[in-house]
Amino acid sequence: MKKIKSTYTNPYCDFYSQLKYALVNKKTSFIIVYEQVRLDIIKAFYKEGIISKYSLIKKDQKLFLKIELKMFKGIYTINNIKLLSTPSRLVSISLKQILLKKNYESLFILTSKGFLFDKEAIKENQGGFLLYSFN
Repeated sequence: MKKIKSTYTNPYCDFYSQLKYALVNKKTSFIIVYEQVRLDIIKAFYKEGIISKYSLIKKDQKLFLKIELKMFKGIYTINNIKLLSTPSRLVSISLKQILLKKNYESLFILTSKGFLFDKEAIKENQGGFLLYSFN
């Protein structure tokens, strides 16, 4: 019997890995394989002002997303990003816990209304799974 090699990776873990690599290595952009979930994450980061631009690229019949990080005076608008949930360990957060968080820290949450940053989750009265934190 022939084994089939899986190429699936968790979209939010993969995005985190690529973003962290770009930040550590002082890259201004990076490319990831297209998947709708990844695009949803990127749109949320773009809306928040962390990503300056993103585009869809087609190469060899495959789709990719090119992400350009936003910088201000040569400094990234995001740093110290931490992955808080993994596929084997999802960390949930209630609306009450979001309200009690530290002001200098931003949270990225998967809610029933999609991917939201903490301020949006409060406006939408949503808790969910805590994916990333950063300042």
